[in-house]
Amino acid sequence: MRRASYRDALFWITRNDDCSWLPDGPISVTAALVADLFEVDDARIRKDLCDRYPNTLHGPDDATLRNRRRPVDIPRTTGGTSS
Repeated sequence: MRRASYRDALFWITRNDDCSWLPDGPISVTAALVADLFEVDDARIRKDLCDRYPNTLHGPDDATLRNRRRPVDIPRTTGGTSS
């Protein structure tokens, strides 16, 4: 299992959260949870999102999407014994 990273959390926010609070509104609940989980302040979340993803209101650009690591599909076994 891969550990969550701050960078992945920022990427997730840009793809799945309403970022209309950028650049100067109160941060979203999701951003607040990321700040708490990774022990960073609200200002850093805001700055990092604006610096890494300047078009955050529209999500990251295509180059960012192409360079993002893809999750690994791990086959799962069902219960029971194997021979």
